[in-house]
Amino acid sequence: MSPGMAATTKQYSRIKYPGVPIEGACFVRALVRQNDVIVLAAQLQNYGGPSVTNSWEAIRPIVIKKLQTDVGLDHLAKAKPWWKFWDRSGATYAEIMAKTRWLEYYPPSTGLRPEGSIAEVIMIGHIEWVHTNQENLTRLYGIPSSFFTFQEKPHSILDFKIPPP
Repeated sequence: MSPGMAATTKQYSRIKYPGVPIEGACFVRALVRQNDVIVLAAQLQNYGGPSVTNSWEAIRPIVIKKLQTDVGLDHLAKAKPWWKFWDRSGATYAEIMAKTRWLEYYPPSTGLRPEGSIAEVIMIGHIEWVHTNQENLTRLYGIPSSFFTFQEKPHSILDFKIPPP
């Protein structure tokens, strides 16, 4: 993303991640802006695999790698001094993570609360969940309200592996 470009929204209907005893999957939507990235990971409807809540360590690097490949995240790196003009290395994982906000979303009827829930997931040596609502996130971070709505594609028998007996 070059300076002055508009924000880019990227969506993945099924991000698959390692899990025990079966592979996990979640819906991901990312808003890539000039100075930051907002990532929403949502629990799928009628899903029985490893939850988003228990899988952040697995989900984060997969999402960052996909976004770096699909839309580019090098613009989040700090500027290099002029004398390093030959250095073509991109943003480091730590630089990208420092500028990424992670949101965990359980749409209605997917989690413990029938009405659904949303939390900002903060990594500070350990993971903390700060529960909030869409209106607060929209106001605080300038996220469009449409960012929180999605239509799941129907499940396929190929989406989930059957654990061995």
